[in-house]
Amino acid sequence: MQNTQISNSAKKRIQKEIIRDNLFITLVDNYIYAPIKLHPILQKRAEEAGKEPALVITLKDYPWKSPEVHYFSTPVVRIYMSGTHEGIRDELQNIVGKSVCFCCTSVLCDNNWHVQTTIKKIIDEFVKFTDTKARAQEKMFCNRIQEQLFSILDVNKDSSSLKCLPVSDYKISDFL
Repeated sequence: MQNTQISNSAKKRIQKEIIRDNLFITLVDNYIYAPIKLHPILQKRAEEAGKEPALVITLKDYPWKSPEVHYFSTPVVRIYMSGTHEGIRDELQNIVGKSVCFCCTSVLCDNNWHVQTTIKKIIDEFVKFTDTKARAQEKMFCNRIQEQLFSILDVNKDSSSLKCLPVSDYKISDFL
C-alpha cells in the first residue's frame, strides 16, 4: 500500500504559506479544503444550491508535482478546458486579449508547475479564471439578446422611420 500522507517538510511549508499568505484553509491529512469567494453570480448560484464554494487540493506530491485540484468534485483542469467551447471562447479571448488555452497556461499544467508555486497562486488563478469566464458569459448573453432584439426590430421596422447602424457597430457588451 502506498503512503498517502504528505511529508513533514511539506506540512511545514504549507503551514508557513497559510500564515504568510493569510489563507483561511484547512489542512486535513493529505489535502487542503479552501473555501473561496467567487464572482457574485457564481457565489449566489452556489449558495442557492446550499453549497459552499471551495477547492479541494490533494497534496500527494506537493510541492514537487502539481496537486490535483477539485471544485465541487469536478477537476479544475476540466473547468479550465470548458472555457474552450465556441461561444464562450471568443468572448474569453476578447477579454484576455489573445488566443490562449487556459488549461495549458495554468500553474497546474505539468509544463508550468514549479516547486515555488504556492497554494495561494492556485486559489487566485481559479478565482480569476471563474471571474473572467463569468464576465465572458455575461457579454456573450448580452450579444445574443441584442442580436435577437435587432432581428425583431429589423422585421418590424418601417424603413422610412427607423434607420439603424449594424449591431456590430455598437455592441452593448463592449460597455459591460
